[in-house]
Parts: sequence; C-alpha cells; structure tokens
Amino acid sequence: MHAQALYSNAADAARAHWDTCIAAAKVAGDAKLCAEKLFRETSNEVPDRNPQKLALLKMAQELYALLSRVGNKAIINNDQIKLEIMSIEMAYANASRQARRVVQADPVASTPIVVVPEVKISR
Repeated sequence: MHAQALYSNAADAARAHWDTCIAAAKVAGDAKLCAEKLFRETSNEVPDRNPQKLALLKMAQELYALLSRVGNKAIINNDQIKLEIMSIEMAYANASRQARRVVQADPVASTPIVVVPEVKISR
C-alpha cells in the first residue's frame, strides 16, 4: 500500500508540473501572437521613411527577444519564467501605448499602423 501512495503522490506531482508547463507554453504562445501582430502591423512601411516607426520596430524586436528566451527555457525555474512573462507584458503594454500615440499623431496615414487591445496575459 505504501508503494501505491508513493506512486499516487508522484503522479500528482507530475500532473501539477505538466499543468505548469502547459500554462507557461500558452502564455508564451499568446505573447508571441501579440508580438507578431505588433511586428507585422508596424513594419508595413520601410521604417527609415517614417522615423516614428523606429521605436515601435525596436519594441517589437525586443518583444521577440524576450519571447525566445521564455520559449527556449526548460521549465525548471518558474520564478524566472514569471519574471520573463511580466517583462513581456510590460513591453507589450508600452508598445501598445506607443503605437496609439503614433496613430494619433499621423491621422493621414493610408492604413492604421497598429490597433492593439490592452492585453493582460493570464497566468
């Protein structure tokens, strides 16, 4: 019976770890989609023709760099991953605000640069 209890505990622990892995993968996936959307919509034009876009482009690239760090990390240090995810959320929120400012400052643009909802990625 003791072996059964040990097995049961191990199975529960494995399930909990698996759930954590799935949750982290989903968060990274959500953030990656946001970053890709932001990147696509801010790089429709050659950036050097529109200096306002350079900051947005830089933010999108930083977002990608953060995402790749989360995506490539084995999920053994949840605190570190939470910090990375918070960085992604902050970078995305900053990029969203910046994008709205650029859109408002350039009302004659033929296509809106980016229209992004405020995204709070769930943990």
